[in-house]
Amino acid sequence: MSIFRLAVSIVVMAMFAYGAVSVVSAPVPAAAKSAKRTAATCPVEKQIPGGGCACDGQTNWSSTPCVPRPPTVSRRVGTVMLGRELHSDNCVFFVRDRVPSLPYGLGTWTGKLAIINAHTPLPGDVAIINVGSGVYKDVGHVAIIEEVTDSTITILEGNFYAGHVSRRTATGANAGEAAGLLGIVGYFRPGKKSGGTP
Repeated sequence: MSIFRLAVSIVVMAMFAYGAVSVVSAPVPAAAKSAKRTAATCPVEKQIPGGGCACDGQTNWSSTPCVPRPPTVSRRVGTVMLGRELHSDNCVFFVRDRVPSLPYGLGTWTGKLAIINAHTPLPGDVAIINVGSGVYKDVGHVAIIEEVTDSTITILEGNFYAGHVSRRTATGANAGEAAGLLGIVGYFRPGKKSGGTP
């Protein structure tokens, strides 16, 4: 009797291995089938080559795509205070010490907007920053671009925090979003011609 059971078990396992026998599960409601599955909602954490996902107890490729979980972006602005130094109480003078070609006439927001000659940042550019509200809303702010990556912008500035030098790094989904977090509306790029004038 035990040999018979062993033989039957071997035959069933062979049929299962060749696909002649399959495990049938309870039907999945249509609403659940139409929902996009993600790695987070897939009960079996196994992606199948070809774009499928082993969900709902499946062990092979599914026609329902397994959508990867979107990366989370921590949108933030980090600040490092660096103390006081010459001209740390005036953003324009602070930047001009480092970028001598910075034009004059930057005492107003209109004057700052007039020098914009670039719209994508490079290290060494001067960021033209809208402060939005407060005592300097009609004056604006300038800072030096220190570093740019796909998702961050780092600026060095004077007098954003009264009388101090600070370094701020904004992180967003991309560099454009990072610029927005800092209030940057454009850039002055030294040596780049704008409107036919150097």
